[in-house]
Amino acid sequence: MINNVTVEGYVAKISNFVYSGDKTGVHFDLGHQVYHGKTENSEAHYTSEFFHCVALGGMVKRILAKRQDGSPLIEVGTRMTVSGKLTVRKNKKGEVTYENVSIVVTDFSVSGKKPKAEEASAPAPAEAASSDMPF
Repeated sequence: MINNVTVEGYVAKISNFVYSGDKTGVHFDLGHQVYHGKTENSEAHYTSEFFHCVALGGMVKRILAKRQDGSPLIEVGTRMTVSGKLTVRKNKKGEVTYENVSIVVTDFSVSGKKPKAEEASAPAPAEAASSDMPF
């Protein structure tokens, strides 16, 4: 059986954790909007879904890398595509057993940041429309 998934979304939260005594790992969630069409009983609407991701070993250095200007490569709002292995862990609290599904990251790519509301609604700058365009 091949266990490989690829998901795309926006980083919703990111945090470090310690495992095996002295090793650092990174937890982060990727979120995306899911459209639900109009049904007999409800209006059309969107809901948010999140994928829990974990980076271990050498992948941690890549996730925590800095850009040339010193800012973090990955932060809340960064759009990224993650590939990895799907894992399911069972945790028992009292008499209730919980299943935690997460993606152990094996590769990723960053495709930009989510635009802020004011940036998304702002008109395009005038200098972008050049008069020397051939069409």
